Amino acid sequence: MSTITRRFFLAIIPPDEIQEYAHQLKLYFAKVYQSKKALNSPPHITLQAPFLWEENNLGDLSTKLQEFSRHQSAIPVILNGFGAFPPRVIYINVAKTSELLELQHQLSTYLES
Repeated sequence: MSTITRRFFLAIIPPDEIQEYAHQLKLYFAKVYQSKKALNSPPHITLQAPFLWEENNLGDLSTKLQEFSRHQSAIPVILNGFGAFPPRVIYINVAKTSELLELQHQLSTYLES
């Protein structure tokens, strides 16, 4: 039996008002700068870069992430200008606050264990 491996990333989905603001900007960038790649996913803050995971172990990953998230508190999100992954992606830059960096570190440590 062959194992199917897929690419995943882990992200925070921001509150609705930030989602709507980001979505409107994404539509504008897609129209004006032909930056349509960003329309492929919802507005998010990436915590873990894309990684490969076996599809038949997806339940384990989901369980572990739910367990991790139960112990987390809300963190401030500060939007700070724009950035790009040339040539196709323009994004809202998220300030790397100590709270965000700590959350990334905790998640990385948790997943490694």
